[in-house]
Amino acid sequence: MVLIIGAIVVFASVLIGFVWSAGWKTAILENLLHGNEYLVIIGAAVGSMIIMAPLPVLKDLFRKVMAVFKGMPYNQQSYEDLFQALYELFMIGRKNGMIALEDHVNDPASSSIFSKYPSLETVSYTHLRAHETEADL
Repeated sequence: MVLIIGAIVVFASVLIGFVWSAGWKTAILENLLHGNEYLVIIGAAVGSMIIMAPLPVLKDLFRKVMAVFKGMPYNQQSYEDLFQALYELFMIGRKNGMIALEDHVNDPASSSIFSKYPSLETVSYTHLRAHETEADL
């Protein structure tokens, strides 16, 4: 959806810019039908990207662009589980104080809240050292 909206914004901006500068007939007949200009602009952009980025970055970029076309990895149930888990966590924080949330957040694998919602992916920060985590907070 975001891809479609972005493409519409790009094409509308280019079309309105050409029409604004040269009028409707001139914009369509003389400015927009020049394939060689598109080749120069797109070729320069892609070539510049290849020059400036190392190969692993280009591979990762290609994978990410393909992921855009695949769609969202989350479904409605994932969002419902997320909101229900957040609601339960907020209610515990409200009733028992923020300290009561430490058990759930520090060890989500043994948490009674997170175990109810298996579609939630827990983030593990075990690769960070303690002083790095404290510095980030």
